[in-house]
Amino acid sequence: MISSMVQSDEPAVVLSSLARLGNPPFSDACAIELSERTGTPFRIRFPCPARVNSWPDQGPSTPRPAHRVVFKTVTTRFHAEPSHGYPSFAGTIVHSWATREPTENDAIVARLLVNHALAIMHKARLAQAVARADSRRELSEIAAGVTHARDLDLERAKATEILALPLAAEPARRPVSYRQMPLRSGLAGGIIHCSQMAAWQGQVTM
Repeated sequence: MISSMVQSDEPAVVLSSLARLGNPPFSDACAIELSERTGTPFRIRFPCPARVNSWPDQGPSTPRPAHRVVFKTVTTRFHAEPSHGYPSFAGTIVHSWATREPTENDAIVARLLVNHALAIMHKARLAQAVARADSRRELSEIAAGVTHARDLDLERAKATEILALPLAAEPARRPVSYRQMPLRSGLAGGIIHCSQMAAWQGQVTM
């Protein structure tokens, strides 16, 4: 019964699975009311309402009572806070018996079944939250990679433009005449100046 519960992040799906699988192994009937504070409460009953007031089938020869069957019930309340991006919810599950009085052990089992169903739902919600986080991380990495590639393309385009520019011709250097060199004052300046002029003219022999 427990292993056959539906795995889902929706409480209505998981709890409906519990109600359907819980009778007749555990109870004769089960009703659920669930509110997620988003609109009309979700309600479901197993077996269907047309069969709830019928006597449990014991075979074709089983006599049917003429009076209405009074069910004895165990009510289990549940509540969950918002988590992983999902809203909070609350509700009740009512297990009913037509053939016997429920005991304290039945109430304990009902609570354990509800807690197990909620644990299945919370596990599925956590898995969905992890999947969404991984998806956002992948999208972030893809976006970062696209941005980096775009920056590289811009750098390549700029480099290509620079390489395509014609090289500017170097300006011709104007020859310097010794006549344009300033004369230095003093004897030493005159000797150095004359030696430089002679060297430029190729007439000085050292």
